[in-house]
Amino acid sequence: MLYVNSEAGIAVQTALTGKLTGTSLTSAHVDWFEQTHMPNCHTSLHQHVTALYTKIETSCDINTGVRTQLIQALEAIDDAKTLPAVWVHGDFVPWNLKWSGEHKLSAIDWEETYPNGLPLQDLFLFRYIQAHLLKLHTNVWDTARLPPAVAKYLNKWDIGQEQYKKLALFYLVDAWFRSQERADDAFAAFILSEIV
Repeated sequence: MLYVNSEAGIAVQTALTGKLTGTSLTSAHVDWFEQTHMPNCHTSLHQHVTALYTKIETSCDINTGVRTQLIQALEAIDDAKTLPAVWVHGDFVPWNLKWSGEHKLSAIDWEETYPNGLPLQDLFLFRYIQAHLLKLHTNVWDTARLPPAVAKYLNKWDIGQEQYKKLALFYLVDAWFRSQERADDAFAAFILSEIV
């Protein structure tokens, strides 16, 4: 990013040459996640869940049924286990990912990026946005069918299957709020239908 003026809604960045990566999740994608880890920084689902509880409490326009659904999801995932903190790209989607060298993935459009995020949030966005836009069935919850590179990542960072599922559910609740903030009603409705 070369320049950002949030008040004017302007962001300038360098151009990145390369071919788009496509819709398949590869080991290069997972290798890219490794680069987002913040050395010596940790977080927990509990920290992030607490922030979403505050959003629910302070929001006046969430109907009762949705509010109940969100609260039940947060209750199910509130967990104090220490996790590695990462930079979350926030827009890790196929059209923002390019091959910049042999098996080297680069990301563009960093406007949604934030630090101290939970691991795998970009992975879940990558999978769910495609499921929504391309009308694909995705079963992010099925840990028995994880790509080997993702399973290796989980093992390296001591993220078990239950923790993985909690991280996925956190993504959904957080993505619902972010969709509401962007007035993306179609994605918000899709995300809400995925919260089980």
